[in-house]
Amino acid sequence: MKLWKVIFCVVLWAFVLLVAGTGFASEYRLSLATYDPVTSGQTRKLQEWTDRIREKSGGRVEITIFAGGSLAAAGEILDAVKTGAADIGWVYTSFYPGQFPITDALTLPLLGLRTTTQGTQVLWDLYQENKALQAELSANNIKMLMMYSNPRNFIVTASKPVRTVDDLKGLKLRAPAGTATDMLIAWGGTPIMMGPGDVYQALEKGVLDGYVFEYNGIDNFKLQEVSKYYTEITFYVGPFLTLMNRGSLEALPEDLRKIIEEESGRTMSMELASTFQRDADDVRAKILSGGGTAIEVAGDALAGFTKPAESYAQAWVNKYKSANFDAQAYLDRLKALIAQYEGS
Repeated sequence: MKLWKVIFCVVLWAFVLLVAGTGFASEYRLSLATYDPVTSGQTRKLQEWTDRIREKSGGRVEITIFAGGSLAAAGEILDAVKTGAADIGWVYTSFYPGQFPITDALTLPLLGLRTTTQGTQVLWDLYQENKALQAELSANNIKMLMMYSNPRNFIVTASKPVRTVDDLKGLKLRAPAGTATDMLIAWGGTPIMMGPGDVYQALEKGVLDGYVFEYNGIDNFKLQEVSKYYTEITFYVGPFLTLMNRGSLEALPEDLRKIIEEESGRTMSMELASTFQRDADDVRAKILSGGGTAIEVAGDALAGFTKPAESYAQAWVNKYKSANFDAQAYLDRLKALIAQYEGS
């Protein structure tokens, strides 16, 4: 064989290997929609997850992350996964009021959930024990891959500190639907539904007086630049779900389905939760050292928030109890698990 032919064959084979190694020869291409920025800790952690799946599949599965709402907006990701417009989606349940009522029991106010790892342990124990929760997270053509909580959400204001429930009266605060909105009304505030990307400008213009959020979200959208007071009441935590379209999953060969499922589940959820909490702690330290003021609510001041919160939890029990679901027993178990994982 002539030398030029040898060189050509070597170069061609090297190119084939390069293509296979870079994912261009992937047999199965999947999309993952998230509204978080590409720079957020959670998006970076999801990228590590997709990289592991690609590696373990020998490059046969390539998952492309569409961050910042580029494939579907925050409130549209669930429907995108259900319809297959996105194969996988990162979903915050509070954006979908009434669609995850059992999962969202975790968001009931002032339960004492302080960390992502505590909330995630509680969620997974409930999921493994409760058929109603399992059914909720497998309905409507979805498959739950990961499930974990965010850090505690609390009240942040731009100029007026909130130290008691009376301080909330008349304040306009951005809040997601569900617990945050309902409790702000009960406490005398005025909740406003708004995408997180619009909050900065609304604060600058005085359309909002503040918002309900957690430290990672504050940093992701640079809200500390227009915020001053951080009322660190243990308001609530919210569940995050990484969901996959069931048809997209079942279209994969069994060995590839197994890889995705093995790389998901409780272990990966705890990994995501730990990263979430660590990032939140780092952001908190940065914000407070940069001039932010943390406000602790305790004693008589906390009592003013507590009674409406207890009434709200009882209303949840009354609303969702049925012949097939003992809502009171579920709430009691939720509280017991919160106590069990205290300090985790």
